[in-house]
This record gives sequence, C-alpha cells and structure tokens, in this order.
Amino acid sequence: MLGLDPDRLRMEADQLALSVGRPEDLVASLANLLAFYADRTRRSSASVRAADALPSYRAPRPVLQAIVRALNLRLADEPDDIRQQLITCLWQAEHLEPRLVAIDLLAGLPWQLAVSGSEQMAEATNDRILHTTLAKRGLAGWVRLPLTKSLEPTQRWLASSNLAFQRLALCLLQQQASQVAHTELAALFDVLAGRAAQLPGESGRAVRQLLHVLSQRNQAETARFLLDELRRNNRRAPYRRLVRDLMPAFGPPFDQELAIALSLK
Repeated sequence: MLGLDPDRLRMEADQLALSVGRPEDLVASLANLLAFYADRTRRSSASVRAADALPSYRAPRPVLQAIVRALNLRLADEPDDIRQQLITCLWQAEHLEPRLVAIDLLAGLPWQLAVSGSEQMAEATNDRILHTTLAKRGLAGWVRLPLTKSLEPTQRWLASSNLAFQRLALCLLQQQASQVAHTELAALFDVLAGRAAQLPGESGRAVRQLLHVLSQRNQAETARFLLDELRRNNRRAPYRRLVRDLMPAFGPPFDQELAIALSLK
C-alpha cells in the first residue's frame, strides 16, 4: 500500500467538513475522496471490511478516522439538527463507508437522539455487521450515563419481534456485562428476566453468550438468576434447556445447585 500523507489527508478532511450544512454536497465530495484513496491504495486487504450487501470503496481506516475527526470538530459548534441531517444523508448512500461515518457521528448526539437515530438506521438495513457497529459505536455514549438510563431502550428492543432491535439490545448488553461494576450487574439480570429463554435463533444464542459473560463476572448471581428463571417459569422446557446449556460455565457449588434444580420434577 502506498503511504498516506497525513498533512494532505488532514487538509482534505478539513475541506470536506466545511460542507456540513450542505449534506448532499458533502456526501458527493466524500464519495470522490474515498474513491481517490481506494484507487491510491489499490484496494488493500487492510482496508475497511465491507458488509455483506453493500459495495465498499475499501478505503483505509486512517482515512475514515481523519474524516470523522474533522466532521466532529466542525459539528461541535452546530445545532444537533445539522448533525442529524448529515447522518441521514450519509446513511442513504449506497456504499459502506458513508454509513460507517454516519454511525460515528451518531455517537455525538444526546442519548435519546442517538437511540431514536439508531432505531431508524437499524430498521433500514438487514445487515448484521451494521447493526453490531451501531450498538458498539453509534450507542457508545452509554458509558457516560447512569446504567439504568442506558438500559431504558434495551428492554423495549428485547421485547420487539424485530431482529434488528434485538441485535442492538444484545450487543449493548454484552458490552455492559463486561464493563460495568459488579454492583450494577443486577440491573442487567432485570432486563433479561422473563426473556432469557424466549428469544429464538440468533438472538437466543446471543443471550447464552451474554449469560456466559455474566457467569465469568459473577457465578453466584448468574446461577441465582437461572434458578429463579427456572422456578418462575414452572421449569418449562426452554428454561431447562437454557440452564443445561450454561451449566459447563459453572464450578462448584453452583454446578451442583443447577443440576439438582434440573433433576426436580
């Protein structure tokens, strides 16, 4: 790959950012800039990975990072609606990279606007990679909030039959499960209560992965949650399968407690 000139790239990104108030013009200029760097780097294998259904310029990550940095600096003094208009226009582009830029800009909105924006964007695509990126980067503002506030949309998303919303919820919960304080784990179990064994397919597998992460954080609390779910739901088959699938994650005495609970009629 030919080397990038950081000074030139920074100047190009700053010039692009001057058009934040004219989103259509900015998206057109962005396409030209990405095409230039895609050709210049000869579509290196180190470039951005394309989502399944979207064409990609395969522009190098440093190019997108420079563009996002310049746009965020320019948007810092603009009202939220300017950022929202630009995000909408970028999301409507036919290539992957403008959508990734849109997701990174989404994280700069106040939480409620980021939540509503992520819902609209998630509904507009079936792509799992973009849904995951929305949860990890577009909703990255959750780390600045009290956990209870950042969990407000998650319960609604889990209750939805929309797979896109379920993906947002479970990806966000997996991030929180590995990062929040031990004293806050109970709030995550509250969100999962009554839903842990009811989500099918991909979402059901994601729940099991989430509970495995939670078991690594706190085996006692995770075992108590599984036992409570089993009891509250009359030991129905889906809950018995859930406990059985997760038993290998537990050591004594919790594995014995779960085994005893499964042996009861």
